[in-house]
Amino acid sequence: MIDNGKHKVGYARVSTHEQKLDLQISALLDYGVKRNAIFTDVMTGATQKRQGLEEALSWCDGDNVELVIWKFDRLGRSVTGVLKTLKELNDRGVDVVSITERFDSSTPMGKAMMMILLVFAEMERDMISERTKAGLARARASGSWKPRPQAMTPERIEVATRMIEEGLHSHDDIRSALEEIDKDTNLGRSSYYNWLRKYNKEQELKQYNKE
Repeated sequence: MIDNGKHKVGYARVSTHEQKLDLQISALLDYGVKRNAIFTDVMTGATQKRQGLEEALSWCDGDNVELVIWKFDRLGRSVTGVLKTLKELNDRGVDVVSITERFDSSTPMGKAMMMILLVFAEMERDMISERTKAGLARARASGSWKPRPQAMTPERIEVATRMIEEGLHSHDDIRSALEEIDKDTNLGRSSYYNWLRKYNKEQELKQYNKE
């Protein structure tokens, strides 16, 4: 068990139901992650939905938090996906520990490796941005571009906030209720959990100001 005084959040993932999470979870527990702070995903086929990862990331807030994983590839289905998640965590000030690769972003060597990885992530982001802008410009010129509708509308936010404050509903129940409000506008998990992270931060800030 590693006791460095940090709040540890663990994440484990396997690709099919035939594979077992036991080895990864055991390693996370040995490292010092509490069982109720371990989130998991079983990703079958080509699905990209990662509710477990999204929930783990929602717990990763503050300078005294570290996300513990079995291997880097648990964070994404591609190198780009892994780098995107690492950048998000770095921007939040959250440290990352990979047990298998013996990587710890809080150490001098880990910080150096993280900076190198994030440089490549930034290059990839810029390249994607340039391609996206070029594609939008062509779409506007041809008259085929339409703005993407906002998923978390004010009405959905109002209902979600009320249901969370009631404390009687699961997040799946809340998402189902929100989808009923506007069946024409799809509410993906990422849109909901991105809003949920912002909501949790706002509540923590309100509580801090009261104290």
